[in-house]
Amino acid sequence: MNPHDLKAAVRAAWVARIQNSLTVPPPPSEAMQRWVLLQQSLAKYSETFHGGLMTGYNTSGPAFDAVVKALELGFQAAAGPSTRKPSFRGV
Repeated sequence: MNPHDLKAAVRAAWVARIQNSLTVPPPPSEAMQRWVLLQQSLAKYSETFHGGLMTGYNTSGPAFDAVVKALELGFQAAAGPSTRKPSFRGV
């Protein structure tokens, strides 16, 4: 057998093995998504809000979402008109 043919066969077998072993990972669960949002919120907001974030997280998913949304809306309102994104209604 020609060495070039052997190399090509081994390379093809290796590529086939790698392609067969690759799969699409499943999407993260709702609990994992909430945990990631908690970590991002803890990093984003001051320590004075960590108690409220943890309470909302430990209560339920909708409660935690409400706490994060309220914090985000409060920070946007405090940012001032120069940094807000305009929302056009009734266009």
